[in-house]
Amino acid sequence: MILALSVCFVHAESGAVEISSPEDLFLLASDPDGDFVLTEDIYLPVNANFNWEWEPPVFRGHLDGAGHTIYNVCYSQVCPETRTVYDGNYKEYEGYFGGFFGILDGAVVENLNLAGADITAVPAGGNDKCVFAGLMAGLMENGAIVRNCSVQGICSVTTSGHCFGAGGFAGYGSGRIENSKAFVTLICVDTDVEYKDEQFMGGAYSAGFIDLADCYVEIDGYDSDHGYVHNGGLVGMYIIYPRGTSYAGAIVNNHVEGRIRFFEDNRDRRAYCAPYIGEVLQWTYDWGGCTENFERDEVFTYDEILRPCPHGPESYTTIVTAPDYNVRGCTKYICSECGYSYIADHTAPLKQEIKLLDEEPLQQAVEEAQQAQTKELPVVPLIGAGACVLLLIALFALRKKGKH
Repeated sequence: MILALSVCFVHAESGAVEISSPEDLFLLASDPDGDFVLTEDIYLPVNANFNWEWEPPVFRGHLDGAGHTIYNVCYSQVCPETRTVYDGNYKEYEGYFGGFFGILDGAVVENLNLAGADITAVPAGGNDKCVFAGLMAGLMENGAIVRNCSVQGICSVTTSGHCFGAGGFAGYGSGRIENSKAFVTLICVDTDVEYKDEQFMGGAYSAGFIDLADCYVEIDGYDSDHGYVHNGGLVGMYIIYPRGTSYAGAIVNNHVEGRIRFFEDNRDRRAYCAPYIGEVLQWTYDWGGCTENFERDEVFTYDEILRPCPHGPESYTTIVTAPDYNVRGCTKYICSECGYSYIADHTAPLKQEIKLLDEEPLQQAVEEAQQAQTKELPVVPLIGAGACVLLLIALFALRKKGKH
C-alpha cells in the first residue's frame, strides 16, 4: 500500500477560502471582496490555455499567501476596467492595467510570492493605449496594501500611447508596499517616433503616490522612448494620486540594486533617471534610510530597441532540470550569441511516497512479542533496521493492549 504525504492547512476559524490549485485562483475574480488563503505552492501550466483565460481582476478583498509561491504567471491581458491616470502635467488619460491583479482597490495582499512571472500588457483593440503594468498589480488605489511579498520576473509594455509605464510591484496608483522584495526585468518600448509621450519606470512602481517601506529591489531596466522618460530605481515619478490628496506619504528604509539602460530621443531632453526617484512632483513625504548601488546607463543612439538580449529565440539553447522529490523543475534559456540567460517554466516537485508496513509481518511481530512476554523470556534480538521498527511497533501495540 502506498501513501502520498501532503501538508494541509485548515483555516476554518478565520473563514478564509482555501486556494490550492490553478483553478482555485479564479475565485479571486468571481468573489473580488472575499477572504482567501493559499495552502500550498501553485504551478500554473506552461504553454497551456490557463494563462490566456485569466483576466487580471479588480480585487477588493484579502489574500494571504501564507508564504507560498505562485509560479509561471505569464500572460498579456489587461484588466477589463479602466481608471483615470495623469502625466507629469496632470493631463488625464484613460489607463489600462496589467499584472497578476489588474487593480487592487483597497485590498490587502500579504505573504505571497510570484516567481517566473512574465507580464506583457497588451490591451484589446491595438497597442495605442495608455498602459501601466506591474508583476503584482497594474494599479493600486483606495489604501491598497502589499506586504511581506516578493515578485520575480519580467514586466514589459510596448505601446504608442501617450502615457505608460512598467513597475516591479505595481504600475501606478496609491497605497502602501512594505517589507517586500522585487527581482525584476522591466522593459518599456515607445513605438510612436513623432509624439512626445511621457513614460515611467520604477523598480517598485512606475508612477503615483504609493508608500514604500523596508523593501529590497533588484532592477534590470530597458527603456526606448521618443518622448520624456521618468525612470527610477524605486519610483519613476512621484505624483499625488488621486489629484487633490493631502496625505503625506513615506519612502523609507529601502535598498535598490541594478541599472536602467535607456534613451530619450527628444531635442527637448529631460532624461530623468535616478537611483531612487526619477522625478518628484510633490515633496510631501517622509524620506530616509534608503541605500543604493545603481547605474544610470544612458544611450545616445536611437535606431535599436533596448532589450536584455537583442537576439531571437533561434539563438537560445535550453537546459531542463527535471523535478525531483522536494525539488522543483525548471528550464534555463541561454543565448549562444551574448550569454544572456533566464529561468522559466517552473514545474512542481515530486511528492515523497512512503510504503506502509504490510499487515502480515506486523501481526507476526506482535505474536512473537506476546509469546516472549508470556514465557518471561528476553525477546530474541532481530536483525536489521526494518525488524527493529517492527519490534518497537509490536511492543507498543502489546503495551497498549494490556492497559485497562
